[in-house]
Amino acid sequence: GKICQQDKEANSRVSVDSVLKLTISLGLEDVDNDENVSAPEITGLTLEEAKSKLESVNLYLDVESEKYDDKPAGTVISQSVKTGSTVKQGTTIKVVVSKGKETVIVPYVTYKTESEAISLLEKANLKYGIKYEYHESVAKGNVISQSIAAEKSVAPGTTIDLVVSKGKKTVTVPNVVGNKSATAVKSIEEKGLKVTVKEENNDSVEAGKVIRQSPAA
Repeated sequence: GKICQQDKEANSRVSVDSVLKLTISLGLEDVDNDENVSAPEITGLTLEEAKSKLESVNLYLDVESEKYDDKPAGTVISQSVKTGSTVKQGTTIKVVVSKGKETVIVPYVTYKTESEAISLLEKANLKYGIKYEYHESVAKGNVISQSIAAEKSVAPGTTIDLVVSKGKKTVTVPNVVGNKSATAVKSIEEKGLKVTVKEENNDSVEAGKVIRQSPAA
């Protein structure tokens, strides 16, 4: 007397005038409600395998619930009647079925501020790690990169490593006024800076020494 099949999947969208065809079970044949049988082991089987195994000894199967589990989706992970227990034919064995491993979607956090990125990851039930690097174009405090790309499916609690910008790397300009040209150039280049030199006449500064610099130290 229970529905055993429907021609459209649950949660699928259909037009309002669609006809849903249902198949009603007539039950198992030759069931003797006074006859005892031993409940078989059905955990670890697929739902269809479990149903077939129970029906072979005139028992019914009912899916009590589904939950996330390490076992593949559609696998029976527990049964209401212990294996080997004596039950009457026609008894319904309730089962819990695996939905597979729980996953979450990695959010897109690249170029967002550090606090925005952390908030999005925490909302997605993900952990995070952070390291800081200088970057020429990404603003200070914004995420340069994430270790797992957005839209990937991962297990809850997965750690997403973020690289956050420290902004452009800066150096202190050395004071080279009064130094010899070669010494001044070397001092500037050692700081990772580029230097151009031009010469001009000056009555008060010895030839070959720096008169002025731009920017100033």
